Amino acid sequence: MVSEDGKMLKFMPVFTNRKDISRQRCLDHYRCRHGKLAASVPEFSRHMVKYVQNFLMEEDRDKGVAGSAYVGVSECWFYSLDAFWTAFAEPRYAELREDEKRFLDLDDLLLVAASPSHIFGPTEDCAVKLFRFMALDSTADPAAAKIYWETGYSAAVRDDRRLRRVIRSYVQNRPMEGFVHNFPAAKGCDAADEFWFDHADALPDFFAAEAALRQRSGHDRHFDAARTIQFATTTKLLWDLGEDPAVGCFRVPLVGEG
Repeated sequence: MVSEDGKMLKFMPVFTNRKDISRQRCLDHYRCRHGKLAASVPEFSRHMVKYVQNFLMEEDRDKGVAGSAYVGVSECWFYSLDAFWTAFAEPRYAELREDEKRFLDLDDLLLVAASPSHIFGPTEDCAVKLFRFMALDSTADPAAAKIYWETGYSAAVRDDRRLRRVIRSYVQNRPMEGFVHNFPAAKGCDAADEFWFDHADALPDFFAAEAALRQRSGHDRHFDAARTIQFATTTKLLWDLGEDPAVGCFRVPLVGEG
């Protein structure tokens, strides 16, 4: 059942590789082992109704794809806060946490607990995504920034012809107010954008058009560009709403997923 306010919880751990292993080894473990482990622990996965893995795309200057200290982001979906806490209280969750220690740095996490708002486009996951995690500018008014992002910026993206030609879907991940977690010391963010594309060739046109839109709309008056974390990913859906998590052990990659 969805929570009383009708909002799902999308928990997004954004992570770096362990310092003593390479990025590629980290992503190989995440892709090939961790997802299957999550699918094989029903005591935990029965509460997590959707699970998506996103892998950092290699730097590509021709496409405008920059590097990032972060290498991946998980999308862990729950119908309610109660389901979230029940899942992480399951004794067998310890198996997942121990596996996480094998490939990611638990002391360098960005954690986002959000209510996803689908602004436009198909809802089926696609092969390429761009994630952007933003912090308020030190001089910004939080209420004004919230209104700007949720109404002004989202409408501007929706109505921009250049952007609509290249963006498949646009999702705003709106941080849940008052959410408190008991995970190791981790950073947070004030707003998180998610842009979906059919292929990476769309990225250069997106970067050009979206940068112009941000300049026109005064984006930097509200959000600190210097503290923005942004990276492009390829995507793997492990299981979707209504599916048995066991399919995550056998899921065929999305078209174009590396």
